Amino acid sequence: MRTPEEILRESRTIALVGASPNPARPSHGVMRYLLAQSYHVIPVRPLTCDEVLGVRCVSSLAEIDEPIDLVDVFRREDAAAEHAHEAVATGAKAFWLQLGLRSPEARQIATAGGLDYVEDRCTAIVHGELVRGSTIRSASGAPARAPEAEGDSAAARPRKTSGRESGQAAAEPGSARREPPPPEGDRGAQI
Repeated sequence: MRTPEEILRESRTIALVGASPNPARPSHGVMRYLLAQSYHVIPVRPLTCDEVLGVRCVSSLAEIDEPIDLVDVFRREDAAAEHAHEAVATGAKAFWLQLGLRSPEARQIATAGGLDYVEDRCTAIVHGELVRGSTIRSASGAPARAPEAEGDSAAARPRKTSGRESGQAAAEPGSARREPPPPEGDRGAQI
């Protein structure tokens, strides 16, 4: 099984399940970041949404008519197994559950189907660590831009407060927790 870093180095086409047109959603920021790093990202969103970040949406993985290197999932854990089945059926190479998401059932389905599997990690954060730690190539083959361009650093970023600290109501039981913002490549990757 490949490491998360190897998966990102070798991937070009990413199906982002649960993509959102809402800039406040984690999937929106991660998609923006991955697009800025020259990945070909296909938003998968079965609800009423024609496009995300200017890219046409599909309603399921089955609608994608090209090879999928990575299925990146931003859905609740109870939907993960269904998406793992879809990923196996489409011949995807890897299945990735975002930060805060874990599913033993999805892991079993994906690995039994021959897919590499990652859970509870953020593709944008892992990619940002790769860029900072070594010279890697973006999906287009050009040297990848470091997420901390323009003198930005994690220490200089303002701390994001949780819903409880800011007086907002807690998330629904069973819902995925929000992830920290991905590393910023063009200052537009904020979620």
